[in-house]
Amino acid sequence: MTDTRHRTSLGSTFRFAVRLLALLGLAVGVVGGGIVWVETPPVRTAEFWQSAGTSAAALLDGSSGTLTQVGGILAVVGLGLILLWGVAELAGGLLLVAGRKSAEGTFTFGLGLLAVAVLLVVNWVSVEWYGRIDGTRDRRFTLDRELVDELKKLDPHTPTTVLVLQLDKTSAYDPDQPDAVTAAAQQKITEKVLDLIDELRQHPELSARFDVRVLHRRDEQFEEQLAAATVGNSGLRAAVEAAPESSIFFASNNRVRRMPFSHFYLLDKTASRGKQAVGADANPATANLVLAPQGKERFVRALVGLERKRPKVGLLTIHPYLTSRKPDDEGTAAFSSYGLRAALEHDGCEVMDVVLKKGWEAGTGLSPSAATFEESKLEEVEAEYLGASEAALEAEIELRNLEIVRERVRNAPIAEVERMIRGAPRGNMPEKEYREKLQTVLIEPSMRQLRSDADEAKKRAAEAEPQYRKLLGDDRVQADRRASDVYTKLKAAAADCDLLIVPRFTTMSLVNGQVISPSLYPLAKSQTDVIRDFLTAGKPVLFAFGPSTGGRGFGATSDENETLLQRLGIELGTQTVLTAAEAAAMKKPATLGDRSVQLPPLEVVNSGNPVSAAFDRANRSVDGTLELKRSGYRPIYLAPRDKPFPYSPVVLETTDDAWNEDRPLPEPGGRPGARAYFPKFDTLKPDDPKKGTREEEMKQKFVVGVAAEVPVPAEWTNPTAAAVQAAAVQAVSADVGFGPGVAAAVMTPDAFQANASDKTVRVAVFGHGGFFVGKKLDAGQEALLLSTVNWQLRRDDSLPKDVADADKWSYPRAAIDTREQAYWQAGGVLGLPLVAALLGVVALLFRWRR
Repeated sequence: MTDTRHRTSLGSTFRFAVRLLALLGLAVGVVGGGIVWVETPPVRTAEFWQSAGTSAAALLDGSSGTLTQVGGILAVVGLGLILLWGVAELAGGLLLVAGRKSAEGTFTFGLGLLAVAVLLVVNWVSVEWYGRIDGTRDRRFTLDRELVDELKKLDPHTPTTVLVLQLDKTSAYDPDQPDAVTAAAQQKITEKVLDLIDELRQHPELSARFDVRVLHRRDEQFEEQLAAATVGNSGLRAAVEAAPESSIFFASNNRVRRMPFSHFYLLDKTASRGKQAVGADANPATANLVLAPQGKERFVRALVGLERKRPKVGLLTIHPYLTSRKPDDEGTAAFSSYGLRAALEHDGCEVMDVVLKKGWEAGTGLSPSAATFEESKLEEVEAEYLGASEAALEAEIELRNLEIVRERVRNAPIAEVERMIRGAPRGNMPEKEYREKLQTVLIEPSMRQLRSDADEAKKRAAEAEPQYRKLLGDDRVQADRRASDVYTKLKAAAADCDLLIVPRFTTMSLVNGQVISPSLYPLAKSQTDVIRDFLTAGKPVLFAFGPSTGGRGFGATSDENETLLQRLGIELGTQTVLTAAEAAAMKKPATLGDRSVQLPPLEVVNSGNPVSAAFDRANRSVDGTLELKRSGYRPIYLAPRDKPFPYSPVVLETTDDAWNEDRPLPEPGGRPGARAYFPKFDTLKPDDPKKGTREEEMKQKFVVGVAAEVPVPAEWTNPTAAAVQAAAVQAVSADVGFGPGVAAAVMTPDAFQANASDKTVRVAVFGHGGFFVGKKLDAGQEALLLSTVNWQLRRDDSLPKDVADADKWSYPRAAIDTREQAYWQAGGVLGLPLVAALLGVVALLFRWRR
């Protein structure tokens, strides 16, 4: 029987060996090429091949590193083996064609080579030259031409770093433990942001202008990736490490700007739960994830405006404890505005502290100042250092005097000792025992105490000395300290600011009697003149003034800042708003010296005001969980206007169970048997002089927050109007006496309305000085602060905005009623199996037919 098995020849063995080597070469080449690609990133790889050409020697000389050299050797060896296979196959093919003279074989071999060549060329072209086709109807994955033209203004020779940081929060208002809706929103918003980044990275006209990097905090290589992305830019690294939420960072020329993911898409949690408004009932049938797009324009403006100066906010406080610097200890954290600084810096602003009072450490009385925080800190540290040094010196002197006394007690005649120490008579005590007693009972204890006092004073001086020397050696601090004119100094500081915040923190807890005396806060005329000039220039000011009276012993206080506000049509009441919950808690026994009370939250009036609208929009992202609670508000009143506001200036109101109180603090009985005083709501008698006035106690909603764009008063800009103003005020004051009500009426006489200024200024006034106080602001505080500041700075693009329902993003869902839903369910459960069975029967019928 003939053997039909394939016989192994020398040629077939050679071909097998060559092909095996080719496969091995392919594997080795891929590994080597991968090592080279990883060790030399794409940009550097392109530069390498441009400079080194195709010479393998550039990879083999070790100049790019040992690992790169190994990868290059592997790649060259693999390429050589593949070339060997190609030559062998080509030679074999030619011999086969020449031997058999087979046109069919030649044609087949040529088609194979052509197919391989086409495959290689197509893959190469698709990698090097490709385009993205946006198939969506609204072209949501395509940057508008206007935005592209704006981004093309960036220099392609110095690429801007775009760093995407993914955290577990996409909004500062997200809870630390997100629910299902928030978690789904975080995932979808992150996906949308990455889509936007891909548009930027892959755009043919823009990709060269950006160095895009994406980091995730949970990535095991996060620290290494962060170090590589921020090399040479410590500011970018610090910004990334301090980011409270998922953000995009733009960095160029040592400038860094952060943009949170919520500036692109913001969760509408209220609508996602099927609610029409905050506080309404949820409708599970209409529940669906709802996101409000905030627009790509923010992204472009942030990139193009990276070189612009960041807005600077000046915080004018009366004490270093109230500044926005990080508190030294927890005891002062309750007074600090550090949370305000953190929130504003995260939002792209700078914060500068100015201390308006000095003399706190000296104890000789307060005087006006305009010191920077460093200058004020120098005064504090200097008083500590010099005071401790002086105390140590005095203790040393006393100690030396006691040593002299001790020596005289030991050696002087006993009669001299008795005359010297008259407060300890000897009596019949033996001389030796008397001398020993004087030393052990009087002198030695006093010397030990003096040594302890001296050591403690030296320790305090040693601790304060380094900071004192450092501040003393700061030329700028010394220059500021030498400037003595308060108006000039404060004017120069304010000129560098875009917004001023003037707080007056007076009430912490009325229930527990925790207040700061309002008498500490009034400013000098020179200081209020600077604030008036700031307003006159059209620059915004945020006032946060707590009550000006705390009850007996405090007295009502005010300064010219309140007169400025009166002229702008905003008047601060002289009473304190008290809630029913606080009044009830005052009568309860204290636990560990503290009475607890559940304060009712303020109501945000959303009637078109941009500040309250922005707060409401942020509130919808957490379904109404943002709250503002404080104790002891000051009522705010608005003067009538000839020309109404385009929107209501009212932002915040109390609940309707609050009333205005002259004596809001509980007071113990003044003498034994006297009854303690607790504030309560009293209805006035008909003949009471307060009846019908603002001072009449009324249970109602009180305005405690306003924000409006008001015209700059004529007399602030026009000397003629100012002269008429002064004459009118003097005439009315001589007749009826000058008061707040008269001031509001006199400040707008018809005589100078023709000279009124057309300049406007954005002013916000809150009836509590502690809205933005604390080491860390809660979500409600931060939302109110950022909404107000961004509106005042005219950064409207940074305000959360609502969009039409048609423009909101949500998962596609068909709106079907119960009847349609039943049909779809029946079709899925019964219809599909029935169709499958019918097709099976038809197939059987065709088979039987055959």
